[in-house]
Amino acid sequence: MKGQITVPIILGIVVLAIALFIFFLGGLKSSDVVQRDTSEVADFVSGTLDLGMRKCLRVIGMQGGWYQPASFLKAGAARIGFAWQGNDTLIGIDGLSEELVRCIEAHLNACLSFESFRDQGFAIESGEGVASVLLGASDVSSLLQMPLSVTLAEQQQRFEQFAGERTPVRLSHLHSIAARITELRASQEEPRDFDLSYIASIDVNMTIYEAGGDQVYVLRDPQSKIQSEQYHFVFANSFSK
Repeated sequence: MKGQITVPIILGIVVLAIALFIFFLGGLKSSDVVQRDTSEVADFVSGTLDLGMRKCLRVIGMQGGWYQPASFLKAGAARIGFAWQGNDTLIGIDGLSEELVRCIEAHLNACLSFESFRDQGFAIESGEGVASVLLGASDVSSLLQMPLSVTLAEQQQRFEQFAGERTPVRLSHLHSIAARITELRASQEEPRDFDLSYIASIDVNMTIYEAGGDQVYVLRDPQSKIQSEQYHFVFANSFSK
């Protein structure tokens, strides 16, 4: 008798569960389903470009404007490029831009992979990328020229270039200060003891550290920031005999 009662109860529960499931599906709207779009791939490229810009600005800022300095003062993990070694060795503004581009392109080559998108059904064809940067008065911007074709189901889109966001770092201004300090060094018979009155006229904070026979200059700019972090430009002068 108990078995005869249990079977109808189980069947009733199953029927109720099916009814609720059908009701739930019927209540779904098209907006509840995540819509995939080819622009996701373009956003990924732009995001990777922006990440590379922030990373590389920090690198060249800590290394005297160099991505891979040939002559430098070793300070922990940093390699601080020399601006003075008996003569002016500060990297020029054009060279600084080239070093920034080299760093960004290395970052893109290492991090710009589309395999995860292909695994999700995207068909992607990309060509060689060429990056460029523009050093403005109050910020730095980047641009990536790269042919990219993205297909997803019936969607197909082609991209040719990707503009990075503007990063509020006065890199050209900081470089000009470093250049002026190096120029003042070169004009003195004893470069180590040049007139520091120039420091009072600049709109950034500067600290000088002794490092054996060398000096390290750290420029901290309150008007230059990367994700709310104050930007540093560091370079070294060598007086070692």
